[in-house]
Amino acid sequence: MHETDQAVGGPDQFSDPEAVAAGVPDLDRLLLAWDALDIPDPEAARALAADESVPDIVRRAQILARISPWLVLYQTTCQSLGSMTFAEAAELAQDADQEAIGDMGDGYEESALALNLQIERLRWAHSNLVASKGPTWNPPADLVLGSLEGVIRVIEAWRVVYQHAGQRGDELADGTPAGALDPELLRQGYHRIVGAVDQFGEATLRAQAGETAD
Repeated sequence: MHETDQAVGGPDQFSDPEAVAAGVPDLDRLLLAWDALDIPDPEAARALAADESVPDIVRRAQILARISPWLVLYQTTCQSLGSMTFAEAAELAQDADQEAIGDMGDGYEESALALNLQIERLRWAHSNLVASKGPTWNPPADLVLGSLEGVIRVIEAWRVVYQHAGQRGDELADGTPAGALDPELLRQGYHRIVGAVDQFGEATLRAQAGETAD
């Protein structure tokens, strides 16, 4: 349990993987961003960047992973101090995602990339929750983790609509092309969510009966 079974951010999810990779800032520019954001421990960042035992693109991922939490913290702090509403923050996030993706002239590809961002965020949340939970018995955490796995699967199925041009069919009432969702991903998502809820219910009953985990 607690595995999404797919490669993180697989390059096949992008229309032109080489162009996307080429657009990632190099290590020198990432270190400048680290300094500009006043993130602690710049020497540790430089040590990561200089570690030639790790491929360059992986070192960039390592630096970006350490910058990302600070960006989230800075953003949420500013939103809170600025008294932004949930709706305002949601609109800001949507606009920012669209600006990052750019105008590709193809609504399907843009939607697929936008959904990819949401999936990666959910995977990030999933990984953090797994680490926070640890090996202990924790029914609420297991409920959240199992549900996240299911939601990831459902969004992946939704994204299939936009990944396969040959599957573009008549649109449903909600704008989704008919018959394009991947039934296996939908099935996995459904069963993971239901399974997590069932396990939580069983664990709650055991706790009420005074039982503990084996």
